[in-house]
Amino acid sequence: MVDYQPREMMEFDTIESLDVLMSPFRLRLLACFREPSTTKAAAEQMDVSVTRLYRHVHRLVEHGFLKEVAERQAGKTVEKVYATAARNVRPSARFTEQYGPRGTAELLKLGFRTVESEVVAAAETDPTIDPSGNRTAFSFTRLRLTEAELAELVSAVGDLFDSYSGGNGPIEVSFFASVIPLRDHRDQEKEGHA
Repeated sequence: MVDYQPREMMEFDTIESLDVLMSPFRLRLLACFREPSTTKAAAEQMDVSVTRLYRHVHRLVEHGFLKEVAERQAGKTVEKVYATAARNVRPSARFTEQYGPRGTAELLKLGFRTVESEVVAAAETDPTIDPSGNRTAFSFTRLRLTEAELAELVSAVGDLFDSYSGGNGPIEVSFFASVIPLRDHRDQEKEGHA
């Protein structure tokens, strides 16, 4: 076993890096490397041919999401061992400045795709998942807030995320929160966009 600990957080700067993450296939592949592993082992875990993964592994390494952490001899072949570079990723301030609303929209798509693939896979395979039980929480709502309440909510969600990040408990959960001010349709009507 390779002794390697990923960083807690990695920031990315470019839309190209985001595009690498936008692939549901690459997201599944990235999950195979939460613990150090070889491309061959990841292919077995995903039930695909190893040759299908090489290009995807290369893209993840090229953009810094995967890191080569060791090499090991496997017969006459040297296998590279990879692991995720960080437990969590987020856009940098530079990303936000450079891409503005378009970048924000792409980030939200990535978040929703990631959560969708993880939650659907769990729901299809784990009979203990019950949306009305105490092992899951699901909520979708629209709130009407003042600017101060919005700032407080954003801070509270950030604090909640920070307080549980980096834990080593036996239960892995998917957590995605989106606090986005929506334009009221009445505002759009006033501007003639409805």
